[in-house]
Amino acid sequence: MTVFAAAFRGGSWPAPVSPSQISRWETAAARAGFGVLRRYEQLLGLPQGRLVAIADWVYRKASGRPGPSVLDRGLDPEDPRVQDRAGELFERALSADVMTGLDWDELTSELLAFPVAFVHPRTAWADLSERLLAELLITDGPAWLSRIEAVDRLLAHPRARPSIVAACAALAADPACQVVIEPLAILEQTADADAGRHVLAQLTGPSSDRALRGALLAALGKTRLRHFRPVQLSTVAAVAAELLPDADPPGEVGALAAELLRLVSASRIGPGEDRLRGVTDATTRAILAHGRTLDPDAAQRVTARILTAATARMPAPPRTGEDPMLFRLIGDLLFSPNQNQRLLAGQLISATPYRDGLGAALAAELATAPASRPASLTSAMLAALPSVGRPADRHLVERFALATGLPAPITETATWGLGHVPGRSGAEFWLSAVDTHARAWRRTNSPARISAMRGLTYSLGIGRNQDLLRVIRADAALPAPVRTAANWWLNIPGRIHASAAH
Repeated sequence: MTVFAAAFRGGSWPAPVSPSQISRWETAAARAGFGVLRRYEQLLGLPQGRLVAIADWVYRKASGRPGPSVLDRGLDPEDPRVQDRAGELFERALSADVMTGLDWDELTSELLAFPVAFVHPRTAWADLSERLLAELLITDGPAWLSRIEAVDRLLAHPRARPSIVAACAALAADPACQVVIEPLAILEQTADADAGRHVLAQLTGPSSDRALRGALLAALGKTRLRHFRPVQLSTVAAVAAELLPDADPPGEVGALAAELLRLVSASRIGPGEDRLRGVTDATTRAILAHGRTLDPDAAQRVTARILTAATARMPAPPRTGEDPMLFRLIGDLLFSPNQNQRLLAGQLISATPYRDGLGAALAAELATAPASRPASLTSAMLAALPSVGRPADRHLVERFALATGLPAPITETATWGLGHVPGRSGAEFWLSAVDTHARAWRRTNSPARISAMRGLTYSLGIGRNQDLLRVIRADAALPAPVRTAANWWLNIPGRIHASAAH
């Protein structure tokens, strides 16, 4: 610690630091601010923004409201340099030039320092919002974190918020758009009345199956943050009660519906009460009773086993029970019915030295594939690999994506998530996977097979595999929704692709 403290001075931190100060930061006795985290990035050789971005997002999710980052950048709105830089970045965002995640971070921090700034023409706010969201939809990792934080800041800007809300609603309502969960989920952060109306409209009359999932996610956040009026809560509860599965694995829609009903008081459920008494699926009942996809005792046993396996892979394994925060995060990662909470846990762990160990532990669990494992747990493990997996683990996700005899939630998680898992898959795999699900679709006409092919197309789009997307678009034997999906990815403007890569 003494050596580290001596090295700390420099870069973004010009002042001397004592070992006790570092200890207070690392034990959370004192908040590590923007300059501290930036200096950690420098000393640890991390890409700029790697720790700051995840910290911004964690603070954002904890507060549940838009606004400036908790990590104060120390911007002075009277400083001409800040004013000039904000103007420069605003003009760049409205041009064909590349905008990196760090550019969006800087621009939106500065815009919040000028909440009443006049922009001409007024449509520039819409153009800015649409470009930011277009990039957000096709990014992952740190580039995604910077942009989702930028969106949440603009939701607090009085001039930008209407444009962000309108752009999210338009994306969700567009039948051609292939990424609609995220735009709706964004609306949970704001108490704006229009945002609430758009969420309720997609709940009661969703434009697609994935729009329904996005609306459920947003409704979860809005219920927790008390954005809905009592009459709106009654509508939310009635819709959720109708979506509960009886005996089948619930999938994301059923899990979100159950969690919504858990959050809404019984007095608001109304006609949904009889529906609840008929639930027999074990996963759904566990969510309703405990807010977890598995009963607490079983979930704790699995979490402890994964924690032990993950920490044993560390260069200097900690003593058993030494990291209660990691235990909690693994529990959220595997058993939360809210995919946003699982994603948050995964992103947090991915920014720590535990990442590879946990990825290896989850891969080992998935490789055993015991028949007794609930489908929700297998899906959660697969969904965690984009955050904590290693390139060596990708073949496991490929195996699940190729299988046709699995519960639909597992296949959906594997096909839609594969594009975010580290590493790359060869053309032979992609063509085989699409063909496998296409043949199954021709035999069964199952919507689940169309979803699997759309998921594979999504993963090809995230991986920017233009050649195979063209093959899918041109294959008249494939279902129209799959070819439409490929066409959407191929029509993304080059400037959006170029920016989203950073």
